[in-house]
Amino acid sequence: MRDKLNQPLTVEGKSSNKKKSTRGKSFGYQVLGFGAGGAAASFVEATGGTITTIGDFKIHAFTGNGTFCVTKAGDLSNILVVAGGGGGGRADVGAGGGAGGLRNLSCVSVTVQGYPIVIGGGGPQQPSLGQGSTGANSSAVSITSAGGGGGGGSAPPYTAVVGSAGGSGGGGANAGGAGGAGNTPPVSPPQGNPGALGAGNTPQQTIVGGGGGGASAAATAVPSTPPSPGFGGAGGAGLNVAPFFGSPPQPFYQSNTTCRGNTACGTFAGGGGGAGDGPGGAQGGLGAVGGGGRGSGPGNSAGYAGTVNSGGGGGGGENTRAQGGAGGSGIVLIKYQYQ
Repeated sequence: MRDKLNQPLTVEGKSSNKKKSTRGKSFGYQVLGFGAGGAAASFVEATGGTITTIGDFKIHAFTGNGTFCVTKAGDLSNILVVAGGGGGGRADVGAGGGAGGLRNLSCVSVTVQGYPIVIGGGGPQQPSLGQGSTGANSSAVSITSAGGGGGGGSAPPYTAVVGSAGGSGGGGANAGGAGGAGNTPPVSPPQGNPGALGAGNTPQQTIVGGGGGGASAAATAVPSTPPSPGFGGAGGAGLNVAPFFGSPPQPFYQSNTTCRGNTACGTFAGGGGGAGDGPGGAQGGLGAVGGGGRGSGPGNSAGYAGTVNSGGGGGGGENTRAQGGAGGSGIVLIKYQYQ
């Protein structure tokens, strides 16, 4: 498989359908969800999105709404559908937003027709105190991924607000705010993981928000106080899909050959980090690789936004005047063998 991935790439634009003359090759890699196994898919012909050719396979990337137009029916090798990430909480200490739901499936049959592609936007910055906004759903070829849950928030007298449920759940604010559930609504394999509880609940303690859940891992719980934590909760890890779609850097992962923002090439749907505050001066928690935004630290600053077209959750904001970061928008990748 490594030799196949190292073949030269071509990018055909949004409607090209050129063929290569080589015959009889097989990728030999088949997955269901996050697993691996068996035989090559039947040949497919289609247009739509930005098309990249790797050997005998084509990959269509959609970073905005569009149509996947199938002109020859068959089985897709893989389809990745990532929803918009949840926004970080706005509060005295906001929690990180959950990543958008991520579904990576194989052997999905398509017929001759146009399939609408919907790319979910990230949850916007929270205009008022409390829970961050939920991300929007993404859908393609009858597969829907749910938007990430918004991060929780708290304000004096430090009443916690829980994270909301979603593809991955948003984090909870301080010790009383639970993280939101992931994989909501439930699908198999799961599309995401839960957010984590924050820590601290009085002005004498360091208050931090919990991290949002990610596609491949739940956010890690922040240590209770005392001892006071030095950072807000980190977001849960995203999923690296390079084993399914090819080794980076590849044009279908980003708009050019340099990965955007804090997204590792080929990794999507990382959770946002929680904010830090309090007497100990806790710093903001790290956003996860996969586009998660970092939480803010002391200084009345807003949380960092999730990366565009990553499905990453936004970081939590610190102080009631600072907004949580917006979630990152989603993406759809479709791969099939064309010869």
